[in-house]
Amino acid sequence: MQKELKMKPVVLLVILYIFYTPLVWSQEKSIIDIGQYTAVVITDEHNGRMRVWGDIGRRFDPSIHQNCKIAECMLRRESPSVFPLERSVWEFSVKVDEMTDSRHVELRRSASRYDERYGEYPMTVDISLFIRLSSDEYQMLCVAGHDYPGKSAMIRIDDNPPIENRYQKGCFPLTSDLEEQLRRGNRIMIRGYTWPYSEANTYSVNLSGYIAASTYLRNLIQ
Repeated sequence: MQKELKMKPVVLLVILYIFYTPLVWSQEKSIIDIGQYTAVVITDEHNGRMRVWGDIGRRFDPSIHQNCKIAECMLRRESPSVFPLERSVWEFSVKVDEMTDSRHVELRRSASRYDERYGEYPMTVDISLFIRLSSDEYQMLCVAGHDYPGKSAMIRIDDNPPIENRYQKGCFPLTSDLEEQLRRGNRIMIRGYTWPYSEANTYSVNLSGYIAASTYLRNLIQ
């Protein structure tokens, strides 16, 4: 009888990761320490222009996940060079406009949950936190995914008063006061309404690492 082929989950996931990752021949990847946080920075060519994107977060800590037996935890423990960060991260991109040469800097983070075995991990939900740091005129904070006509998006950082915006499609000017709240805050509550459902979606987003991420990105475009 022919022996059944068996693969460890870690090996199988590595193969799937390599197989389904798009090949970009000019892509370069670097890992940069930013104080207590780490940036995985990827550069490639997009429409004839260089693009920078990646993630900023805490390095993967095997001690937190030592009791986690699922395949993803095993993969991260055994392949730190491929998956060096914890799952909950700040995603960022720096793109150059093809017409104006202006640079668009975007920062995004999902709502998250915490589990003793898995650590903090992002939730798969309809809305997320989106921040544009491109320039003084275009700095804004948005409840990404909020698009229900006539409904108001809201944000609240820690115990500060909530802020509501009915007219700007879920976006708020990133004023100096709001920036200071982000830098001092621990968590931001975001509320939005996603068409065609009229019920509010309210989630908590971890603000840890915001100072490191925003400072790093602002320095990139100076």
